[in-house]
Order: sequence, then C-alpha cells, then structure tokens
Amino acid sequence: MKSHLTFEKAKWNRVFKSELASHKISFKLFPCSFWEQYYQEIIKYISRLLSYKKNHPIKILELGCGSGKGSLLLSKDIHLTLVDFSEEALNLARFFSQKLKRGKKVKYINADIFDVPLHDNSYDLVWNAGTIEHYKEREIIALIKKMVRLTKIGGHILIGLPNPKSLAFKKADLLGSTFGRKWLKFIPGYRNDSEKAYAPVDLLNICKSISNYKLKNISIVYVGSYLFVSAPKFIIKVSKYFDFIFKKNKFMYLISIKKE
Repeated sequence: MKSHLTFEKAKWNRVFKSELASHKISFKLFPCSFWEQYYQEIIKYISRLLSYKKNHPIKILELGCGSGKGSLLLSKDIHLTLVDFSEEALNLARFFSQKLKRGKKVKYINADIFDVPLHDNSYDLVWNAGTIEHYKEREIIALIKKMVRLTKIGGHILIGLPNPKSLAFKKADLLGSTFGRKWLKFIPGYRNDSEKAYAPVDLLNICKSISNYKLKNISIVYVGSYLFVSAPKFIIKVSKYFDFIFKKNKFMYLISIKKE
C-alpha cells in the first residue's frame, strides 16, 4: 500500500500543481458546463442532507479533498476541515478559498487520510468524492470505518464514486487502457490508471458489511451529467430534461449513511 500511496501522491501533486498554475493565468471556477452541473447538484444534496442542523454550527470534514471545491462552495457559515496527502491539492484549495472569500473557517491538514490526527465524534458530515475508487476493498473498509468514527452521533457519512455506467468514466477507462494509451494519444481527456470500476451495489454491500457501528438510512443518489465532459453547454442544458431516464448513467453516485 505504501508504494501505491507514493505513486498516487506524486501523480496528484503534478495534476494539482498544473491546475493551480493554469488558474493563476486565467481563473474560471467551472471549466465547463459538465463540472458546473456536477458541483451544483452535489452542493444541493449536501445542503439538504444537513438541513436538520438549521441555525446550529455545522462542522464538515472532507478526506481526500483535492481542490476542496465541493466543500468550499457550501455555506460560508460552515466550519470546514480539508485533508489531503498532496501538498499541491491543499495549495489549490487555499487558492479557491481565497477566490470564494471563505475567511478563517477553513482548516487545512496535509496528512494520510487513513491516519489523520483528528478526534472521533467531531463532525456533522465526513465525506469524500473521487477518492476511494483508487483503493482495494479492504482499504475502503478501513477508510469508511475511520470516517464513521470521526462522525458525530446523528451525523452523516457521504462517499462519492465515479459511475462505471457514465460516458465520462467509459471514455476515461478506454483512454487509460493499454490500447488507449498506445493508439488514442491524440484524444484529449482524463485517463484512468489506478481507478477501479466499483458499481453502486458493490459499495452498498461494503457499507452494509461494516459491523460494530449503528449505521442507518444507507441510500444512493446520482449527480452530474450522463454526457461527456466536453459536451457543449446547450447540450448539457437540454440533457437535464432527460435525467429521469438516464439517472443511473450520471457521472457520479453518492452513498449516504447516517450514524446512530
């Protein structure tokens, strides 16, 4: 696992360093309509999930935060803790925080998400998205248990994974394959490497297998577009009218768990 983490850290340091450099030249919160829809829907879902805490202080922890954008776009009244093993990811998160005028209610921790130095039962929501698909099942179980321990009684755990049925994942999988890396170099876009195609039922079963905790209301929702990342804005806009048909083909699925 140590060699895997070293590989992932080096990779994501390069990715986030490049992204930050690009934003400093020309800042754009959402690079395209595909990502704008994704963030709008995930923010709406998290806000609804935490609506029971209305008029009370809310503390959110994002493990494996990357740019932290999903958390930073939430209400400015929320206290955020962003954790990532990539120093460059946290530099990018600080950049977005400054642009979004988040103030001092954001804490950044450069640490391994499997061994983050935080107190148990401290957060109303512990979440991540686009993180655990890089790990094996036993590592996912260990991480989810860690997330549950850090969550307050009555709080929520939220886990987001790219949907193997989505066009975006299928394209990234093809481009990242041996064939794609050799013959499709001319096609732009993200290329999968360590990502694993966990179907929603796979993660649901993993969550339900975790014992020693009272976990309730384990549910699933789909967010984002079912189209390609590069789809034009007007097509993304029109495609929303057909979400009810292609719901299970949307870019990401979220597993929500309540800790009792």
